[in-house]
Amino acid sequence: KLLNVASSKLYKDLYLQRWTHDVEVLFRAKCWSIPVAEVDVEWQDKEGSKLISKESGGLVGISIIMLWEILLMRTHYLLLLFKADR
Repeated sequence: KLLNVASSKLYKDLYLQRWTHDVEVLFRAKCWSIPVAEVDVEWQDKEGSKLISKESGGLVGISIIMLWEILLMRTHYLLLLFKADR
């Protein structure tokens, strides 16, 4: 993540707190017409990753949780239960 001054506004008072918070940040950037760029990074998988753990249901369990959180986020913003105020 490459952050600048706008990022402090994007990350302020997020509703999503787990793995999907980045989706909410991108959603807010789109709502507020803040430009976002994709930058290549070198990824290194590290043993003991917190994302894919047996307690979370593994990769399938995490994927279902993330999809559910994203659907809830979109629904809440559409129904104005979450507000994307600047």
